[in-house]
Amino acid sequence: MTAELPLAEVPVPAKDAWRAKALRWTRAFLFFAGLGLAVWLVRSAGVANILAILSDTWRWVPLLALLEVLFVSTDIVAIRVLLGDSAGQIGLSQWVRSTSAAYASTILLPAGRAAGEATRATVLTPAVTAVRAIGASTRLQACFLAGNGVVSVFIVVAAALRVGGGDLVVPVLLNALACGALATALFSLLGSNRLASWLHRIAPRFAEAHQKSLGEAPSVSRLVRAASICVCGRLLQTLLYAVALRAVGGTVTVSGAFVTQGAHLVGAAVGDLVPGQVGVTEGAYRAFATTLGLAPARALSIALLVRITQLGLAMLCLVVFGVATLQGRAAEGRR
Repeated sequence: MTAELPLAEVPVPAKDAWRAKALRWTRAFLFFAGLGLAVWLVRSAGVANILAILSDTWRWVPLLALLEVLFVSTDIVAIRVLLGDSAGQIGLSQWVRSTSAAYASTILLPAGRAAGEATRATVLTPAVTAVRAIGASTRLQACFLAGNGVVSVFIVVAAALRVGGGDLVVPVLLNALACGALATALFSLLGSNRLASWLHRIAPRFAEAHQKSLGEAPSVSRLVRAASICVCGRLLQTLLYAVALRAVGGTVTVSGAFVTQGAHLVGAAVGDLVPGQVGVTEGAYRAFATTLGLAPARALSIALLVRITQLGLAMLCLVVFGVATLQGRAAEGRR
C-alpha cells in the first residue's frame, strides 16, 4: 500500500500553480478595470446629479431588500424540491448558513451564481453527502438558467413592443439562447451515461467532476417544479426592478419593469467574470438609458441603488453565517 500524503503536503504541479496565480491576477485586473469604468461612468453622468437622485431613494431600500430576500428564498424552496427526502436531514442552522454563504459568494465573488452554488454545496455536504449536495446545487443552477431564459423571452417581447426598446432585443435574445443552451447542457451532463463515457475519453477531469455531480436524479416532475419556482423567483426580481425604476423617478409599466430587468441581465451576462459585475452592470444601464426612457444619471442610479442593497445584504449574510457557524460549533461542544 502507498501512504497517502496529507492534503497540505500534496505537491501542486507547477503548471497548475502558475494557472492559479494567473487567474488571481486576471480577476484582480478585471475588478479594478470594472471599478475604474464605474467611476468614469458616474463622473460622466455627474456625481452631484447621481447623489441627488440616490438621496431621494433611501425610503425604497427596505422594500428592495425584502424583494431581494424573497427572490433568494425561492432558491431554498427549489433545492428542497430537488433534494427530495434528503432535505429532511438538513437542520435550520445549515439552511441559514448555506443560503447566507451562497448569497454572499454570488454577490462578492467572480463567476457569481456558479460560485454561490459551489459554496452552497460545500455547506450542505455534511448533512446530505457531497454527491447529493453537488448534484442538487448543480441542478438548481440549471433550473435557475432555465428560469433566466424564460424571463428573458418575456423581456424580449416587452422590449419589442416598447417604443425605442429595439436596442435591447438582440442582447437579451442572445442571453435567452445562451441560458437555454447552458441549462440543456447541464441537465444532459447530469443525466447522460453515454455522454459521461465520451467525456471520460476526451476530458477525464471534467468527467470525474460530472460523475460526482450526478447524485440521485430527481424525477422530471420535480425538475419542472424546481424550474417553475426559479421562474417565479425571476418574476419577483422583475418586481424588484420595477420598484428600483420608480425609486429613481422613472415611469413604472409592465414593459418598463421587464426592460429594466433586461439591462441587468445583459450586464450580469457580460460581466460574469468580474467580481460583482462592477462597472459592467453600470455600463449596461448607461448604454440602455434611452431604451429605459431615462437620463444617464437616473439609469446609472438604478444599478447603484440595487448594488447598494445587495452589498448591504451580502455583508449581513456574512455576519449571519459567522454567528450561525459559532452557534453550531457551541452546540456540538455541549454534546
